[in-house]
Amino acid sequence: MSKVVAQAEHVQESQSNESTDGPKKKQRVQKSISKLLQLLLEKGEFSKHVMDLILRYLTLDKMSPLMTTCRDIYNEDFVLFQAPKKWIDNTVRKLFEVMTAMESRWTSWICTSKVEEMVLSVDDSRERDAPKLVTDEWIRFVVRSGKFSQLAAINLRRCSNIRDVSLIELARCPKLTSIDLGGCYEITDAGAIELARCSQLTSIDLSRCHKITDAGAIELARCSQLISLNFGTCRNITNASVTSIVKGCVQLTSINLSSSKITDKSLIEIGHACSQLISIDLYQCHGITDVGVAALAKGSPQLTAINLEWCSITNAGVHSLANECKRLTSIGLSKCNVTDAALIEIGQRCPQLTSINLESYGYGGTAGDTGLVALAKGCPNLTFINLDNVHWASVTDASLIEIARGCPQLTSINLSGDDPQFTDASLIEIGRGCSQLSFINLSGCDKITDLGLIEIARGCSQLTSIDLSHCTKITEAGLIEIVHKLPQLTSLNLCRCDNITDASFIEIGQGLSQLTSIDLSRCTKIGDAGVEALAKGCPQLESIDLSCQSTAFGGETISNITNVSMVALGKRCPQLISIKLRHCYKITDTSELAKCSQLTHIDLSFCSNIEDAGVEALANRCPQLTRIDLSYCTKITDASVEALAKGCAQLTNINLGHCNSITGVGVGALGKGCPHLNFIHLPDCINEAHVDALREKKVHVYVDEVPLQAGYFMQDGSYQLLNENNDE
Repeated sequence: MSKVVAQAEHVQESQSNESTDGPKKKQRVQKSISKLLQLLLEKGEFSKHVMDLILRYLTLDKMSPLMTTCRDIYNEDFVLFQAPKKWIDNTVRKLFEVMTAMESRWTSWICTSKVEEMVLSVDDSRERDAPKLVTDEWIRFVVRSGKFSQLAAINLRRCSNIRDVSLIELARCPKLTSIDLGGCYEITDAGAIELARCSQLTSIDLSRCHKITDAGAIELARCSQLISLNFGTCRNITNASVTSIVKGCVQLTSINLSSSKITDKSLIEIGHACSQLISIDLYQCHGITDVGVAALAKGSPQLTAINLEWCSITNAGVHSLANECKRLTSIGLSKCNVTDAALIEIGQRCPQLTSINLESYGYGGTAGDTGLVALAKGCPNLTFINLDNVHWASVTDASLIEIARGCPQLTSINLSGDDPQFTDASLIEIGRGCSQLSFINLSGCDKITDLGLIEIARGCSQLTSIDLSHCTKITEAGLIEIVHKLPQLTSLNLCRCDNITDASFIEIGQGLSQLTSIDLSRCTKIGDAGVEALAKGCPQLESIDLSCQSTAFGGETISNITNVSMVALGKRCPQLISIKLRHCYKITDTSELAKCSQLTHIDLSFCSNIEDAGVEALANRCPQLTRIDLSYCTKITDASVEALAKGCAQLTNINLGHCNSITGVGVGALGKGCPHLNFIHLPDCINEAHVDALREKKVHVYVDEVPLQAGYFMQDGSYQLLNENNDE
């Protein structure tokens, strides 16, 4: 590969000199082209690795003139890149830009005839805005170029620029069987109607397509071969469309109706029509009751997974499921009004259960150790259990010890909550009995000590994520054992672990090189020395929280983090995408932090000594920023805001609360420069004209001292929609 790159660079240099060096140079150029062509054609086609290297070394703008100005190469029929059957990596978007923007000759050099499945969304948080590059023109090219004749599945999740016109095009793909449009907010009923023309579709995902209503959804009943349908958080879906769809799509095995307006009527119809159903998500379907669940269970005995979280379900509904659905492997009962009786039923009748969510279990009635013991004894295959915020007054070591002994396959357990009563005895048994554990949440478990933590570290060698926030009795002894025994750890939460000092982070830096996320907020004994050691030893860090302790009622805020930490992170952690520095008032400049060019989230709230220079550096060097909190940064002015408007076009959320030097000039710049802006918090000195201008652009505006708009709340300085599910 190095030979190809070297030869390519030589050709470029020769071409640039050809016009000035005369005929002798021309002969040399032709020889160089021939050698390059020979190397390019040596294996007949390029692998993904080779293509990535060429793009990395030459970049597309350099590669294009190289290819199109070398006549021998330009006229040659060869394959520069052969796309695989399942095309899901970054080359999809890179090469689409080339194929749709360059000369048509490029379409012959990139072969896509084998592509059956194409993914234009991304899971990598560092590229979370990449789907926004995907446009209706790209989809038009896919359909009309004739280069994707085998396309059967396309994933456009979070491609928010996709509109109904793309579905008109995709409806012309005769082999298309699967389409994922989750988070494509601009899709409307008109698009759903076009989609219904693809009668061969077996899988449709329209989750978070909030503009979809019954008018469009009903038409999907024409897709009689549907096996999987996702309407998650489509809040305008009612019984009308569900009834029509299930009658027309009797082969459905999976359906997501979370946060919809359905009632028991829909579940009764599903039970009558969908005997093959194996999975259903009814999260936050407040209109359903035990009656509907009973009808569903009776008609769909093959059901293996059901989510009833935040539904008005009692023991009666669980009884129906346990009796009728013997193959059940997963059930969500968070916030449901169930007691020990329900868990006893599950334990006795659902031996294949592998996953159960019992968040807030026990607050609706008699519940505690008895039910959990029955569950542990009857469901030995459990791999996931969530006991977050259960009624800990009724749950003790007795049940957790039984779970540890009876469920050896556990990989994830959440024991967080308000004042849990269990002790190190439970952790010792978990450490000895659950060797496959990869995730444990112990947030708020202030009765555990190093003794239990050390046993977890020694016995659970596969742990990759551990949450110890508010575990106030944990000391450096326990943390050092984690470092020594769990080198593969990627996520660590130490929020308000008051006994942890800088000395621990020398150990962490030396032992946890794979760490990608760490929370050190409110760790009052952590300072620059600890952050420097952490940054030096953990170069893969993507997320860090260094927010400091805030003392109420005007007391002193405790902060040990200064510019020194910013320099260390900027120098050592190039993959950083999220950083929280709330109340770190000793920081005066974030210019060095701006070297982390992949940053998407930054919280500088209450960093009262930050000035425009630091914010401007972030704006200039971090173009992927989507969220920034500058509330109470009283020294910043319009210069900061204008820089963000110019350099951060992907910005969706900005908090400028109590930044009283900001004027309408800066706010106006944001409105023009940030087309994706969704939420903004403004100081009350901004006049109503500027606020109204933003609201006309569908931006949700919150102004200091003004009550929140109905349906929204503030969380971590951000303006959030109530009950909004994130698919991140």
